[in-house]
Parts: sequence; structure tokens; C-alpha cells
Amino acid sequence: MKYELAPDIQKEFENIVLTLNLSHIKTDSVMCFRGYGSSSSMS
Repeated sequence: MKYELAPDIQKEFENIVLTLNLSHIKTDSVMCFRGYGSSSSMS
């Protein structure tokens, strides 16, 4: 499985935290990633 940073999701996450006033969440300590190539099957 491959991972890459997801800056679009990071921005959305930061926006949600600010909008909902979730000040206990430190957005600079959270990194958003996107994964590719999972071998899980949907059944």
C-alpha cells in the first residue's frame, strides 16, 4: 500500500476543527494521508 500526504484533506480537517471550535485538537500535530493499493476485498 502506498501513502501520500493529502493537503486538500488537511485543509478541510483544519477548517472543521476551527468551525466546530475544537480547540483541544492541535491541528499541527495531525497529518492527513491518502492511501492507495489496499488489498482488502469488498464482500
